[in-house]
Amino acid sequence: MATWLLPGFTALALVTALVLLGLDASQTDRYRIALYVFSAVAVVVYAGTGHVIASRVPRNAIGWVLCLVGLSLAATMMTEQYALRGLVAAPGSLPVARLAGWLSEVMFVLTFAPMFFLVLLFPDGRLPSRRWRPVLWALFAVAAGWEAQQLQAGTTIVGGFTNILVAPKATYPNPLGVFPRHGWFSGFLLVTLFLGLVTLVLVVASVFARRRTASAELRKQLAWLGYVG
Repeated sequence: MATWLLPGFTALALVTALVLLGLDASQTDRYRIALYVFSAVAVVVYAGTGHVIASRVPRNAIGWVLCLVGLSLAATMMTEQYALRGLVAAPGSLPVARLAGWLSEVMFVLTFAPMFFLVLLFPDGRLPSRRWRPVLWALFAVAAGWEAQQLQAGTTIVGGFTNILVAPKATYPNPLGVFPRHGWFSGFLLVTLFLGLVTLVLVVASVFARRRTASAELRKQLAWLGYVG
């Protein structure tokens, strides 16, 4: 059931995003329109591939991660265009447009963060060995830290996908800023950044660790991952 629900929600979000893009075309430059078209193709590829893997090998986490990337990318496109429509193209025509703009930045993080999990778990959805569990938990901590940054007071909402609210000067203060701009939270974000850099290095190292004991077939799969990277 879930293997169909995720692609279904993804398709709904993508279609909504493209409809809003058409309505907001006068407020969107050619570069961003081209980026949306490219991203729409990426959504179909990620969600479609994820659906095939998840439906055939549901225990392989790679399929679910790909589905999540497709869904979150479609959602950040939709919420960004929703905010542009409600704040610029047709001011006041849509409710909670500012909240949608905030959500677009939240969803953008959910689009980017799973990429690290994808590399760490590729290709069978499992860690290279149990010794890599701390890296997996560190990834969850870093992702949570990135999302927590979206609750920092004093920040500005610019549109999470393409910063689309900057050009029409429709940016606005974070409506859900509950954490302080400075002080302990700044230190927390600095630690998160450092942990993220260390974790990134370890995620890349995991590919080489997996390759050392890999079969010929697995080496070819890892080679394709390297080409994509």
